[in-house]
Amino acid sequence: MKKLSILVFATLLCTACLERQTTQTLYLAPDGSVTWEILETGVRSSEQDRDTARREEADYLSAAAASNHDLARGLARLGSRPGTAVLRDVSPFTVHTRARFPSGPALADVLQAELTGAVDIVLSREGARARAEIHVNPEFDWESLDGSPLLALLTDTEDFRIVLTEGRFIEATGFAIVDPYTAILKPHGDGAEFALVWTTEPVAHASRPAPRRPQPHPREDADRR
Repeated sequence: MKKLSILVFATLLCTACLERQTTQTLYLAPDGSVTWEILETGVRSSEQDRDTARREEADYLSAAAASNHDLARGLARLGSRPGTAVLRDVSPFTVHTRARFPSGPALADVLQAELTGAVDIVLSREGARARAEIHVNPEFDWESLDGSPLLALLTDTEDFRIVLTEGRFIEATGFAIVDPYTAILKPHGDGAEFALVWTTEPVAHASRPAPRRPQPHPREDADRR
């Protein structure tokens, strides 16, 4: 998905002139459900005119409090009922948005339908082993998405990660596996193929040895005798 943003989305994002750092996390559960959480920090207007900046920030805060800002609208477009919590209500703002999707395959179908001609998403499973592939069409006219509620979701992917609530990642293309449970979208490169392979089997944890009892110092032992 990162490659979606490097095409032309950066020039199309027109949700006022807001600066922010965004972390998007998709939590995958063994039952196939997906929880999509987005944390926005340092949200503030970049407008030089202070009155204009205050209006922009007030509009954003009002929309976020009503779960109706750009990222929440994008999640709603995918069929969820997102909830938003304003964690810091003075500029720069901090906002957390959360949406749950009961079915990952259904979410993929909606996403692919919204991006018809742009991406092809293939999900497969064999026993405890699952695979997700995303093929991006480099010939797609990305400017046709201007005004789409999905625009913010597809643009703010500087920190985009997928986390397994159980199991472990096995293989990745276009992602970096940073630990058994977490895969982060690579920030650079211009490839159009992405894939993740994981197993839902629990990660085996090595048993911890029993703590050793402290041994008396030789001199202390001699004093006791």
